[in-house]
Amino acid sequence: MHLNELEFEEALCRCYTILLPDLAMQGFYIFSRQAVMHGRRLDLVLRNNDGRTIITELKVGNPNIEDVISQLSDYKNCFEKTYPDTPLSLMLISNRINDKTRREFEKRDIQAREICDEEVMNALKMVNQPSQVAQGLHMEGENVMEIRRMLSDFNIVTIPPDVQLASPWDQTKVFLGLVKRGEKHKDLWMKDIYVQLYPQLANAAVLYRIGRHYDRAPLHLNPRSRGWCEEVYEKMKPFIQFVQRDNKGPGRESMNFDHYRVLDWDGLAGALGL
Repeated sequence: MHLNELEFEEALCRCYTILLPDLAMQGFYIFSRQAVMHGRRLDLVLRNNDGRTIITELKVGNPNIEDVISQLSDYKNCFEKTYPDTPLSLMLISNRINDKTRREFEKRDIQAREICDEEVMNALKMVNQPSQVAQGLHMEGENVMEIRRMLSDFNIVTIPPDVQLASPWDQTKVFLGLVKRGEKHKDLWMKDIYVQLYPQLANAAVLYRIGRHYDRAPLHLNPRSRGWCEEVYEKMKPFIQFVQRDNKGPGRESMNFDHYRVLDWDGLAGALGL
């Protein structure tokens, strides 16, 4: 049996002192699972009585090194702006980590621990009660608006003086062209910034800025959303190619976006009226 990430998280919360006995001995406890910090969801937040904090990311399978490092670095930046006087450590826990992966994380001061499926199963046999860990606590600190201002990168929506928003178009120029036109973009204090392709009641068609996660397929479309515009899609259709669809689980099918790569940025810009 292979655990998914939700099951892995529940097992760690339920069997914390068995699976992470050294941290328990140091006085660390699980402060929250899925804590919310300025739009980020943190898998586990550990604390001790001195206030020291460990942000822990959970993965099943071999983790993508650069993606996890980018994710934890973002959490660190957010936490340090929210709680500048609180000592912080970062940790990755996976059910499979090889020595090379562990060394790469440790170079960046990130603890990398492996807790295999067998260890988890054995621990669960010893603990029958469900986890009592608080879930979804908000860690937004005081002066929330000031913290979010500090987290915001206004350069993302600033058009450099040497950039002409004209052919030849590319991802950055189309993104900035939509921003300049006044289309709504994601709040800049959050991560993975996108801009809407046209005014929408609910997100249905967005373009992500250049960044790690969505460069392969930066155009996300959801024809199941009430913000969908078939006319715009038909204009874009010759210039884009389907790559994959989200899988947010049973009951959330209407929230799944289709990810597209762009085959012709000039054609897309024209379809969007730029």
